[in-house]
Amino acid sequence: SWMTHEHPATVKELTLAKVLEIDRLTNTVVALKLKIPNGISFHFHPGQWVDMFVLKDGTSKNSEISKETHHITGFSMTSSPLLAKESNIITLAIKETDHPCTKFVHHGISTGSDVCITAGGNGNFYYSKSRLPDHTSVFLIGGGIGVTPLLSIFRHLAESEDKLRVTYLHTAKTKNECLYLQEFEQVASSHQNIEAHWFITNEKEETKRSTFSFRRMDEETLLSLNMGSDSVCFVCGPNSFVTWAVSVIGKKMDGSRICFEKW
Repeated sequence: SWMTHEHPATVKELTLAKVLEIDRLTNTVVALKLKIPNGISFHFHPGQWVDMFVLKDGTSKNSEISKETHHITGFSMTSSPLLAKESNIITLAIKETDHPCTKFVHHGISTGSDVCITAGGNGNFYYSKSRLPDHTSVFLIGGGIGVTPLLSIFRHLAESEDKLRVTYLHTAKTKNECLYLQEFEQVASSHQNIEAHWFITNEKEETKRSTFSFRRMDEETLLSLNMGSDSVCFVCGPNSFVTWAVSVIGKKMDGSRICFEKW
């Protein structure tokens, strides 16, 4: 199986993107809608990230970049490449951590601010039909904020003409942490070939909802999935979750069909 998060970025060109919208999704997660300047050819595959550069004095300027002067970290696109192609817009969803770049996003910017990012996608955790083994189904398995690159892949597959069978499974502590829940459910209910399901570990069931299980995503869950030699699988989330999920899925399919990213 293959994995990523290698720095420094493989895309070297930088651009200043304008913050069009800031949307607080939860107490700890904000979504950004960014406008890429006209004339910049911004290319990425669904699942990739952009690096953001924040000066250590707490601003984001397109000045000479160095590790001495800038904090750098990668944020996965949540949008599909089609949106960038048609509108020069990308979206990110960023959880606040102790990292200065996430602090900057949560407390240092406002609508109209410029942020310095790489002018394209990075990383080899991404969906591209041509580079993967032949497949008729795609499984997207996420934990926590690992939803972000999977959402980009999910949106891309929902837009595509391929009509692949798509299964999205996500585990979170609470329902509140199930980001983009409405969108996932709406897309799944309007596409016969797409389904989505959530596993909630720290809350009790209040109302019956077919898309929710109030228990852990366990080995039995993954082994019961209809995945095999015609499938590919993407796993993203916290380190221990990804290690566990990849080892279980490895019992069902060849490692060349599993792509994962650990956070």
